[in-house]
Amino acid sequence: MLIAAALLVTGSMRANGPETEKPTKQLTARIWSLLKKNVFDVELVDQTADVRFIVNRKHEIVILTIDSDSEALEYAIKLKLNYKKVDLSSYKEGETYIIPIRVVGG
Repeated sequence: MLIAAALLVTGSMRANGPETEKPTKQLTARIWSLLKKNVFDVELVDQTADVRFIVNRKHEIVILTIDSDSEALEYAIKLKLNYKKVDLSSYKEGETYIIPIRVVGG
């Protein structure tokens, strides 16, 4: 059985080193919009993942690691986010970000 699930971007995105508020909010909003339209298997509800990524010079999200107990969730996140373009007014190329994600039923 498949269910439409909303992805809850929990907590705040954090980066290694200095950052400004605007790119963080823009990145969070873009990641949420890329993930919210996904359909997940019912067994992924309540699964969590910490996604570590950078934004490259082509303005693409490049996933470095995903820490999750669910390989299916890792695969779904990579499919929806890896090398997807993000429109940002400013960002620091190569800055490493970590964003926690939890699948919630919707």
